[in-house]
Amino acid sequence: MALEDYNWADRMVHRIAFRARAPQHILMDMEDRRFGDRLASQRMGAPIFVTALPRAGTTLMLEVLSCHPDTATHTYRDMPFVLSPVIWQQLSGKFQVRQDAKERSHGDGMLVSADSPEAFEEVLWQHGYPQDFHSDCIRLRERLDPKFLSSLQRHMRAICVARGMSNATATRYVSKNNANIARLDALAQAFPDASLIIPLRHPIDQARSLLRQ
Repeated sequence: MALEDYNWADRMVHRIAFRARAPQHILMDMEDRRFGDRLASQRMGAPIFVTALPRAGTTLMLEVLSCHPDTATHTYRDMPFVLSPVIWQQLSGKFQVRQDAKERSHGDGMLVSADSPEAFEEVLWQHGYPQDFHSDCIRLRERLDPKFLSSLQRHMRAICVARGMSNATATRYVSKNNANIARLDALAQAFPDASLIIPLRHPIDQARSLLRQ
């Protein structure tokens, strides 16, 4: 999405949501109280994790996978309260507007709108493992502790419930997260039935794409 798509009110809400953890967690608690039974009973299929180094084609892969009726992904409409997609979808639905798709700011020909799939899962990892993030790298993670695994599974169910409001067959959570390249062992161990998709691109083409960005 381009900067001009956000008016002053949108930007204010984003600042409130991301400058402190409290708003995100307050809405999560509200979601659990109101939709806890539905989240717990949500049927889940095998998840799909798409990851690679930047500019390798992960966004295109996400777009393709999101077209399948069984999959559930984040969309731009989940912003900024990405940790509570069910209740935020209900609250924001009152003032959502239809938006035509247009080329994203990368200038790579991909068209996006507010309903396009996108990668917002990393917010959860930043909340769960702040010690893994450094100025020059992300720490490799070989396993997930039970508390975070429970939070991730809860989040996956929430995305499926949110998307299921318009598509009852959406039971396979699809994650597109470049940072998960540092967590492959942990994800494979935590989700033995998951599909891990790692797109590969010719190194020279990938380097040129990075340079253009």
